[in-house]
Amino acid sequence: MRPLPDAQARALADERVAGWIGEHAIPAYVDGTDSTTEQAQRELRMLRIEAFPTLVLFDSEGELSRRTGVFSAGELLNWLEGSGVGG
Repeated sequence: MRPLPDAQARALADERVAGWIGEHAIPAYVDGTDSTTEQAQRELRMLRIEAFPTLVLFDSEGELSRRTGVFSAGELLNWLEGSGVGG
């Protein structure tokens, strides 16, 4: 798996962010390290992932929100809380 930038790894490990994810989400990680394989290319196209890191929130009806790039724990928590999930 492609390593997350340190700042992103810290944001996801933040107690508040981890608590929100634990209560409202099921995390899934896509390994984009070998995007040359046909299967990896299909998965990246299906999810419309063009850059890493990309976070996508889904509900039973489809995509709710998407964010690409590195951000702080506070920025991530604001995005998650503003997504409409668990509200």
